[in-house]
Order: sequence, then structure tokens, then C-alpha cells
Amino acid sequence: MAQRTTLWLAAVAALAAAPSLAVIGGPTDLFQSLKEGQWVELEGTPQRDRSALCTEAKILTGDLLEDDWSVTGIVRSVDLQKRVVVVHTLPIRMRERVELDSPNGRLNDFRPGMLISADGTYMKDGSFLAKELEDETQKLERKPQYHTRIQFVGRIEKLNSARQTVTLMGTTFVVNDRTRVKSVVK
Repeated sequence: MAQRTTLWLAAVAALAAAPSLAVIGGPTDLFQSLKEGQWVELEGTPQRDRSALCTEAKILTGDLLEDDWSVTGIVRSVDLQKRVVVVHTLPIRMRERVELDSPNGRLNDFRPGMLISADGTYMKDGSFLAKELEDETQKLERKPQYHTRIQFVGRIEKLNSARQTVTLMGTTFVVNDRTRVKSVVK
């Protein structure tokens, strides 16, 4: 009996420590819940007009720091001289001491067409300053949808409930009835 109680308490503690996820509804619920400066995770399909059709929106709460911003997507271009890679339309600059997770741990390992994840800070000049850049290309085999998706985590810049758009890191995400809306406590 004591062993079962101990296991149950351990399970409860693990659940309490894990991120909590709740589905909260559709676009109307999203715009009623959001405000500029709030942390979100937006996933979407880039469009020709430089916007993205939002497929999933997560409202994030909890202890998030200014360097908790992140970008995941396919590399469009690499400029080794300037130490910049571009995902969608977002230039990702490298910090002086950036952690590079790639086969050789060098920036020249990164090429257009690769799936990457960058952690760092979105800057006022519209660029992203990366503290870590990771090659995630192997995930494309398990999740081929990432060939045509981007995922941004950060603070909302602009909201337009009339047009149903959320701007994050310079990209306008268009929300519609098919957008999955969730709330996450980290």
C-alpha cells in the first residue's frame, strides 16, 4: 500500500512539473485572450505575400525570459561573411559566442533547404540574435510538414482582430477557423 501511495505521489508531482496544455477554442477565443506583448507560439504555412497561414496558436504563460524566443523553419539563404541565415523572411544573426549544433559545429555546415531551430532574442531592428542554432533536418523524415511550415515563439508585436492577424517577429500570421488554439503553462 505504501509503495502504491509513493508511486501515486510521484506521478502527481511529475504532472505538476510538466507543461499543461488546454484547447481553448477558435479564432474568436484567441483574440479575446491575447494582447500585444504576450508570449505565444505560432505555427503556420508561409505565403507568397510574406505572411503565414496560422495552423496552430499556443498562448504561453509562465516564467519566460527575453532570450526564450525561438524560430524553427527551412533555411532560405546563408551569408557566411555576415554570419546570417534566413528562415522565411527573418534574418538570424549569430551572437559572438553562438552554440552551433551541426555535424562539425561550424556555421558553414548550414545550407539552404535544411530544417533549423534557433534560440535567442528578437531585436528591435527586425533581426533575430541567436545564442544557439541547431540542425533539425533529420526531423523532416518523421515530420515532412516542416518542409512547408514555420514555428515562431515570442512576444506579440501587433494584433488585428478585424483582419484576424497576429504579427510576431515581423511575420503576419493569418488566423482562420481551421487554426487550432491552445493554452500552455510552462
